[in-house]
Amino acid sequence: MYREGGSTNRNPPLSIFDRGLDVYLIQREKIRTNIISEKESYKSIYNEIYTNAKNGSTSTNCESTVCGIAKLAKDAAFIYLMGFDENGANLDGVGDPGRQYFYDKARDILKKDEDNYGSFLFKEDQQYRAKELMNLLQAHDYLNTAKLAGITSYPDYDDVREELADFTYDLYGSANNIWGSLDAYNNLTLIVASSIGMAACVLSDKGTYFWRVQKNLSDGLMLLMLISIELYGQALVILAALYEGLQVRWLKITETVQIVFLDMQKVLVILITVLKVFCHFSLPIKIL
Repeated sequence: MYREGGSTNRNPPLSIFDRGLDVYLIQREKIRTNIISEKESYKSIYNEIYTNAKNGSTSTNCESTVCGIAKLAKDAAFIYLMGFDENGANLDGVGDPGRQYFYDKARDILKKDEDNYGSFLFKEDQQYRAKELMNLLQAHDYLNTAKLAGITSYPDYDDVREELADFTYDLYGSANNIWGSLDAYNNLTLIVASSIGMAACVLSDKGTYFWRVQKNLSDGLMLLMLISIELYGQALVILAALYEGLQVRWLKITETVQIVFLDMQKVLVILITVLKVFCHFSLPIKIL
C-alpha cells in the first residue's frame, strides 16, 4: 500500500505495472505494438498466455503439485484486461471466443473455494498453495484493473475477495506453527510469506482482510476456550473413573494382604509347634 500526495492509494493494479490507470493504458498499447512488430519475445510469450487462457484445463486434481486452474485464471484475466488476441487484434468474437469468454473463465475459477485445491497441511503442500494464491491474487488484480478502466463493473468483486481471504487464512493458519513452512526459515518460508504479503496488499480493505484477522482471532479464541472446557470436563470424568478404579483396586489389594498375613500367621504357628515338639524329644549329644 503506497501513499501518494499524502493520501492512501489503493487503486489497481497492485501486483503488476506501475500504479495508475494511465500507466496501464500505456503499457497495454506497448505490449500490443511489440506483439504486432514481433519485437523480442513478446509475441511468443503472449501467445503462450493466450493459448492457456483459451484452451487450458479446468481440472482440480491438485494433490502434490501446483493446481493449473490458478494460472489459468491469471492468464484468462490478463487476456481479458488486454482485450486482444495472440496477433494483437481486438477480441470481437470473430475468429476468437470474444472478450467476455475470458472474464467468465477467470471469474468461475476465482469463485471456487479452497476445497477445490490440494491439502494445506504439510510444508510441501503449502508451497503449492502459496503459488496458487499468488496467481489467483493477480487474476483478481487484473479484473479489478479492468473495473477501474471501465471495461467491466466486476459484479463478482465481493464474492471473489471473500474466497481469496478464506484461501489466505487457510494457508496462513496451516503454515504459522512449529511444523509449518513459516517456521522453517528456508525457501519455502519465502514463498509462503510472499504470497501472504501479496494478499495483504491486494486485499487491503477492512471489509475482507483486516476484518478477517479480528474475526478469525476471536473465533479461534472462542473455539480454544470451548475445547479447553470440553477437555477439562473430560479430564474430570477420567480422573473420577481412575479414582474409583484405584479405590476398588486398593480394597482388593488390602483384602489380599490380609488373607496372606493370616495364612502366614497359621504357617508360623505350625512351625513353632513343630519346633517345640522337636526340642522336647531331642536327646543331648555327648562328645567323647
